[in-house]
Formats: sequence, C-alpha cells, structure tokens
Amino acid sequence: MKKIFTLLFFATLMMAVRAQIPNSSFEFWTNGPNSDPDGWRSGSSVAQQSTDHVAGAYSVKIQTTIITNDTSRGQIETGGVADTSGGPKPNFAVSQRHTSFKGYYKYTPLNGDSAQLGCMVFKTGFSSGFPGAPAGMLGIAFSTFGGAVSTFTPFSIDFSYLDSTQNFTPDSGWVILASYVFFRGTNQNLRPQGNSALYVDALSFDNYATGINEVNDITSSFYVFPNVSNGQFELHYELKEDGYVTLKIYDMDGREMRNLGSGNFTAGLYSQSYNVSGLANGEYLMVLGGENGFHSEKLIIMK
Repeated sequence: MKKIFTLLFFATLMMAVRAQIPNSSFEFWTNGPNSDPDGWRSGSSVAQQSTDHVAGAYSVKIQTTIITNDTSRGQIETGGVADTSGGPKPNFAVSQRHTSFKGYYKYTPLNGDSAQLGCMVFKTGFSSGFPGAPAGMLGIAFSTFGGAVSTFTPFSIDFSYLDSTQNFTPDSGWVILASYVFFRGTNQNLRPQGNSALYVDALSFDNYATGINEVNDITSSFYVFPNVSNGQFELHYELKEDGYVTLKIYDMDGREMRNLGSGNFTAGLYSQSYNVSGLANGEYLMVLGGENGFHSEKLIIMK
C-alpha cells in the first residue's frame, strides 16, 4: 500500500511540475466531488470527480444533462470566475511556444454527439487580424472526437499559430473540454444531442504526462517488431492479470484508425502478426486497453 501511494504521489507531483494547465490531472476538489475541480468552472452542475483515471487518483467526468426544455451543457473551462463577456478568457500563465495539447480521454456519445477539446494561447497586445478571433489570441489547438471510446486513450492536438513571423511567445492560455460540439465555423450556438459523457485526465503540453504507465500499465512487457514498419508487424506482450482487453490503433489526433481485436484474456504471454498496410505513412499510437489500465506504444509506418 505504501509503494502504491508513493507512486501516485510522485505521478501527481511530476504532472504538476511539468504542466502549466491548472489542476491538469484533476486531483484537487476543494468543494467536493460533485463540484467543479479546482482551477476550473462549468457554470452548471456538469462536472464530477471520477475515480476512473490514468494517473493520480481522479479524472473529471463531464456530462450533458437534457431534461425536457432545459439543457445543462457538458463543458468545463479553466478559470475559477465566470467570464462575463461570454468568450474565451486567458487565465493561466504560459511561457513558451508549445507545439501540441495532449491528454487522455474516453467518451460515451449519445444521439450522434461528438466531444470537443481545445486550448487557446494568447499574447498581450498581439493582433492577428483573424475575423472573430478573441483579443490577443496567438495560437489554437482544437479538435472534435466522435465515436465511443471505452478505455482511456491518448489524444494529441497540434497548435496552429497566427503570427506569420513566428517570433511571438504566448504569455497566457485557456482550455475548454466539452461532451458535445459547441463550436463549428460561425455557428457558436450548437445544441447537445444527448446525455453524452466525457472523461478527461492528465492534460499536458508537448509531451504526455509522466507517471501513467508506471501506475496503470496492464502489461509486463510489450514489443513491436519491426518499428519502423511497412504496415506488417509482430506484437509480443505479457498481460499481468485476467480481464477484457482491446487493441486499437489511433492517429496522433486521437482518431481510431484500426480495431485489431478485443475479448477476455487470461494473464500471460501473447504473440500475433498484424497487417495495417492500408494506413498512410506516419506516426500512430497502438493502445492495449483493459479494465484497470492500458499500455500505449508509438507505431511508425513508412512504406
């Protein structure tokens, strides 16, 4: 028990040191598990503490609630005080020009809903001239995630910067997580389609948060050969315990590209050959997900 506690403590500490996003692993809930996590706000009762997590002890569950004519939209954003202007508001410090916004998520959509996750970074006094851009917005990393994701899966969203000279460094940021599509083009008043639920954990910039596999790795070993691959490879891994597992390949934006199989497996060694030569050249994430954790490994395809 002491060893587990120590691992959890240092996983949380390392994420806090690395990430500038407030309460990025959702470990702190001063007002209780049915309130907003510290450093975040929802504006309605849609955020809940969840013990289903990939690091530390908790994640955040964001769920839309549709009751007849009333809709509590499932979204939370950084910032402990409501922004009276109704728009994005930079509310935490950023000190470098990050390349990507990363984290882990799982999603239960209803009635065709999709989730949206995003981050904006700002520079005081910067003006991009981009129509509709919030004042000072320098860069944006936004993506929509459709389809059910039953186990925590890594996502990575690249930043697009609006300065042509690439000489500006952001000084602040803002993050929003939503269980429905809240923004598409000029229509910013889209409605949720169902009571969809989004779980998010271990947010970070540029590199995935440390302490994930150390606490929740369901394998004792995991080898992909060859890697770099032309699309055909062999996978060898050892499961630590019995349980239901899935093996999937995702692109670096978190979109599922291949489902390589699922089922109930006993603990032990497994070997299998796969051919995914239909995938385009590039980097992917192979995720072996189980009931109590997962293992992820980068797969590079080059034909």
